[in-house]
Amino acid sequence: MPSDPARRELTEALEQLLGPRNTATLMESLPPQPWDELATKRDLERAVTDLRGELRGHMGELRGEMGELRGEMGELRGEMGELRGEMGELRGEMGEFRGEVMELRAEVRSLTPKLLVASLGSSATLMGFVLAAAALMR
Repeated sequence: MPSDPARRELTEALEQLLGPRNTATLMESLPPQPWDELATKRDLERAVTDLRGELRGHMGELRGEMGELRGEMGELRGEMGELRGEMGELRGEMGEFRGEVMELRAEVRSLTPKLLVASLGSSATLMGFVLAAAALMR
């Protein structure tokens, strides 16, 4: 590849032989890079064919991975359905538990006055025994 100064020298020499207009036409038709760096249509077709092959391979891999993901999503949906069922069962059991707790509260409330009366009666009886024992000891 000729350097810029070498191209300028060539241009000046050609201008003396061909004139400025013809030299400009000739220089514009020459590539700015070396000829071996220019791509031909065949080079481009080969590159496009190679890229298409690579893309097909990647697309196949991508389709496979997408299929796997769909399968995993189906499994997750199934598991979510099972969890929803279990949550429904737990809600039912919690409702039953609340009902039992409410029943126990009602029983405790109904027994509280009876326990109070029994406790007072026991205390009075015990007090009577203590007084009787004190009277006997005198």
